[in-house]
Amino acid sequence: KRETLMNHLAESIDSSLRSSDLYIPYSSSQFLIMTLGTGRKDMDTITGRIAHVFREKAGKETNAAFFYDFNQMKSRNYPTGQL
Repeated sequence: KRETLMNHLAESIDSSLRSSDLYIPYSSSQFLIMTLGTGRKDMDTITGRIAHVFREKAGKETNAAFFYDFNQMKSRNYPTGQL
């Protein structure tokens, strides 16, 4: 059942993000999501959207909690061709 729920979560994340956003499994029950140009309020919206889609896929009776941590990365202006 856990594997099925995690598959539902991956599908929910995939369908809730923009094509420019990235996500990868971080552990057996966590994903790392990277979004460009978003703030904490945007992440509240994105997390709510993921949770909504997940509950539709997994069933509303699924007792799952969603937690996230937000770390905003500073943009750096690198010369062309340098990282």
